[in-house]
Amino acid sequence: MRSDPESRSDLPTGGKFRPTPEKVVKSFARSGYGLTASALKRVIELCSSESELEGLVEKVSSRVPKGTVLDWQQIAELSGPRPPEELQRTVQREAKPEDELRLITSTYEDLRIEGTYDEFHTYRVARYSKLRSLLETRGLTLRSTKELLENRQEGYAACVVNEVSHSDGRYVLRLEDPSGAWTAFVSGRDRRLMEKVESLTRDMVVAVRVLGRGGKLVVRDIVFPEVSHTRTQVKGPNVRLCVISDVHIGSTNFNREAFEEFLEWLSNEWEDLNLRYLVINGDLVDGVFVYPNQREELELRSLKEQFAEAGRLLSKVPREVKVIYLPGNHEPVRRALPQTPIPREYRTILDPEGRITYCGNPALMDLGGVRLLFFHGQTMDDLIQLSSRFSYSDLREKAGEVMETILRCRHLSPAIEVTPILPTSHDHLLIEEVPDVLAMGHIHVAVLRSYRGVKLVNSGTWQNQTKLQKSVGLEPTVGTAVLIDGRELSIEIAKFS
Repeated sequence: MRSDPESRSDLPTGGKFRPTPEKVVKSFARSGYGLTASALKRVIELCSSESELEGLVEKVSSRVPKGTVLDWQQIAELSGPRPPEELQRTVQREAKPEDELRLITSTYEDLRIEGTYDEFHTYRVARYSKLRSLLETRGLTLRSTKELLENRQEGYAACVVNEVSHSDGRYVLRLEDPSGAWTAFVSGRDRRLMEKVESLTRDMVVAVRVLGRGGKLVVRDIVFPEVSHTRTQVKGPNVRLCVISDVHIGSTNFNREAFEEFLEWLSNEWEDLNLRYLVINGDLVDGVFVYPNQREELELRSLKEQFAEAGRLLSKVPREVKVIYLPGNHEPVRRALPQTPIPREYRTILDPEGRITYCGNPALMDLGGVRLLFFHGQTMDDLIQLSSRFSYSDLREKAGEVMETILRCRHLSPAIEVTPILPTSHDHLLIEEVPDVLAMGHIHVAVLRSYRGVKLVNSGTWQNQTKLQKSVGLEPTVGTAVLIDGRELSIEIAKFS
């Protein structure tokens, strides 16, 4: 498999052998073990030959019970002390004087897959291992579900949720970890626990406190990977940035009047506001062949026409305001996440002067020490369709809860239902570093909310209600832009027309 640059070759700088993440994961999986992200990194650093990798697997097999997900400490006990670079992982971020908005993540243009079963299996294992390692940081002692059941003990196990069902006043969970697949029961008498269960969907990775009793598993608690209660707020530079999304230029429902009012406001107010950046968080254009019968709702029926019109409109943005553009599900890029920037053939139409900076989706950025995570938000569809708590008809009230669920799960795709995911060995959708701001779009509903010190914002839309939205009861928030103050991290939603 070819994926990101870190995993395309067994020969890193200097020509020294290093096993690929796929080779390491498969070697341990064949012997009945999983690896956390830190353990995987440590194994790759340790093994300079295939024989060393095989020897380490044999050593683990002789000392550790099968079905265990190995963490860094277990690997270290068998191989040596923690490397100095690991000690630097959690260095406190400090505010910097620079006001440059810098891209931290890659543009994902080097990612390649072959579409094999092994690739999807490797991705699922890597996804589970990384989320398990995040659960470990919460101070939980995680054990295998099989061990708890066989020994009739109570404890925490990191599990993938395979199914959530409701019967006879109680919930039934189908859970899976490296030791096997298990059925667990949740009593309907514990309302607090029932509310947690109602937040679960298929594919989520959570820690489940279970009691093995009479050959059955009884759920006592559920713990999400979560965000720490204690977070240091970092103050950035004294500049503002504006975030918009879901403009849908080319659609018959594009609200041109509101968007042109916004552009006029931007031209007149940018200097007084010290507004330096405009971030377009996906779906600038409506695209073609995105959904059935879309042609009937297109004013501009080709991508070239749509990008040409988008370029004409964006030319009104003052030159002092830097424009940054991420794709969404309506852009002509691959549908699977993570997404690459729009192709160069359309950039020359949209932006012949080369003023726009193009990013992939998602994109983690830094503004003078403040971390901003931009994600178009396609995976909110998966949560809405799988969860009993959400529906499109009540998004005006519950859109913030959908975003909060994504943050609590520490993954941009906590449920896998309709949004395709590129099965690479490195999970680019993991929220490993908690941002100061998480900004999304896609659902066409404006959101401004805070969760444990993280600002959650959705920039709404510039497209009037479509036939599809009307059929599911979705009422869009039309003509909205988000303003973020880098110094105070204060956020407001501006409304036009």
